[in-house]
Amino acid sequence: MSIKKEISILYVDDESILHKTFKPTMEMLTGFKVDSAHSGMQALDMTENTSYDTIISDYDMPGMNGLELLKIIRGRGDDIPYIIFTGKSSEEVVIEALNSGVDFYLLKDAEIDSICSELKRKIPPLVEERIIKITQSDKRQAMQDMIEHSPDSAYLLNADKKIITVNKGGRNFINSFSDSLKPDITGMSFYDILPHQIAEIKNNLIDKTAEEGEETIFYEEYMGKRYKNYITPHYNSRGDLQYISYFQRLLRKGEKKEGDASHSVSLEMKLKHYKDNLAAIQFPLIADIAATIIFALADGPKNMGELCEINNSSTPNITSRLKALKEKNIVNKNNNEYRLTVPGSIIADKIKGFIISINRECHKLSSEQEERDYSEEDISFFIRNKSDAQAIIRSTIQTTILLALYEEMKSRYLLREITGSSSVALSPKIAWLKEKGLIDEKDHEYCLTKKGRIVAVHLEEYILTSAVIYRNEDFWAGHSLDWMPDFAKDTLYELIHAEVHYNSPDEIISNEELNSSHLLEPKYLHGVSDYSLHSLPSISFPRICRHHNCEFVISEDEAEERPELREHIRDIDERLTSFVKIHISKFPHTFSIIVTEKYFEMKLMTDNCKFFDSIEYLVSTSPEACMWGERLFQYYKNASVPYIINTENSSE
Repeated sequence: MSIKKEISILYVDDESILHKTFKPTMEMLTGFKVDSAHSGMQALDMTENTSYDTIISDYDMPGMNGLELLKIIRGRGDDIPYIIFTGKSSEEVVIEALNSGVDFYLLKDAEIDSICSELKRKIPPLVEERIIKITQSDKRQAMQDMIEHSPDSAYLLNADKKIITVNKGGRNFINSFSDSLKPDITGMSFYDILPHQIAEIKNNLIDKTAEEGEETIFYEEYMGKRYKNYITPHYNSRGDLQYISYFQRLLRKGEKKEGDASHSVSLEMKLKHYKDNLAAIQFPLIADIAATIIFALADGPKNMGELCEINNSSTPNITSRLKALKEKNIVNKNNNEYRLTVPGSIIADKIKGFIISINRECHKLSSEQEERDYSEEDISFFIRNKSDAQAIIRSTIQTTILLALYEEMKSRYLLREITGSSSVALSPKIAWLKEKGLIDEKDHEYCLTKKGRIVAVHLEEYILTSAVIYRNEDFWAGHSLDWMPDFAKDTLYELIHAEVHYNSPDEIISNEELNSSHLLEPKYLHGVSDYSLHSLPSISFPRICRHHNCEFVISEDEAEERPELREHIRDIDERLTSFVKIHISKFPHTFSIIVTEKYFEMKLMTDNCKFFDSIEYLVSTSPEACMWGERLFQYYKNASVPYIINTENSSE
């Protein structure tokens, strides 16, 4: 930690001549601000009205000496750094000074330049240590206040896992396991107050949290009730564990756990993707001309003249924005017309949905049809109403607040921690969000309004969709995406955990054999495209099929025109007829997916559709990606018919 503010000193001495020499020399040589007091009584009055970082006092003064002044100041509970000047080298004076709480002493008969140099070296560390103590004390007090007012069961533990503070909910939870009420449990551990098995689970998780140094979230069930637990370690500036906060929230009936496949990514991951892709996320909406171009092209292709007219701007301005949008694979040019790419159209839809959500009237919030009607508005609607969306995206604090409150209610202290901002910076952002009807305050905590939750959903989808596109920008730009149905585009954010994998041409076969390990454990294996069967390892395929419910969708053209594929299908049927189902579908064969409940893989045709790319492909093991792939499989399966076996070249 470094001290950024000017250090203020109170110099106390009854000798006027020293004030005339010490104060200007000290200020010149150290950069400190120095105020003067000519007696102990005057110093006490000055400290009542002004906050100082350090006091430097002469020892020998009439009426009240330097140590008597110190005792009064310490008696107030003030631990301000205190330095004694003394003209005496008496051992008794030195011992008395140190025993009274003096931080250090200096002899007055030394050269003034030497004294100032010594003070310049020793004072800043003392001031810094005091600031750290005050900050940590404020944080702990804020945490204790939050625990006292929390609607959940909440505890504050010290580094030895002893209870420092517990609220009413925490006491009620603990007393539910005992016939005898415990009015005061401070200083006790969970082993002292809970059944041994329950206490052991909690203590092990606290140890895990302290060891890993980050928040742990887990679920417990007691007496038919489910609880979501948050354990968070808090450290001082040296990295020492100071205390542990423990919140235990009773889950409502039907409320989902984070482990459910339908649950979105964690707040920490959302914020990471937001910060990692901040410039790319902000640009399409904050840059007015770029935003208007996107809205215009979402309505259909436009030439340069039309874009200049819509933006009321010059050709050079439009050209520079188009260049930036083309570099981000949002826009491309075909002949003399500009149009959105598939990723560009996906981003445009998310931006439009975000703007619509902010500008909807509260009494219309429950109507999904009205949101679709809004989306049909001409581009002038989005140009006129984009300012609030721009204000949110432009402010990292406001964006972070909405994402954080979408997870659950938060206190001002927690919002400061999550946003990394001061109260001064946070207050106007909270006020703006309240003014717009997006957040509200209840029981000392902030929560989203009904409108705020809808806005937060659209904001989250825009951020995560942008992150999916920009994290793997080269992959999307280099492959054909025209085949993708609207529902898959709309939920592209579910591929947030997917990663691009690469094979060199001579590694393809061996790597596919290795990849079969992903396919042997799950309960089913589904594939779509003419390439699905051939992309599976030929040696492992029969073994895989015997362990799965296997279904594949291929195109009618390929089934009819490629004899080797017909032989492959017929061979599969003869050996594995009870394990494999083949479906014939009329769909563009520009992609291939393999999906199980634990693994998702997608390969695509190159952007010019000249060849199928087996070298670069997308892989994920997240539940969200697997569900996205399974919906895609079911979409094409529903548009297909079963392949008829034992009749040559047949499909039905």
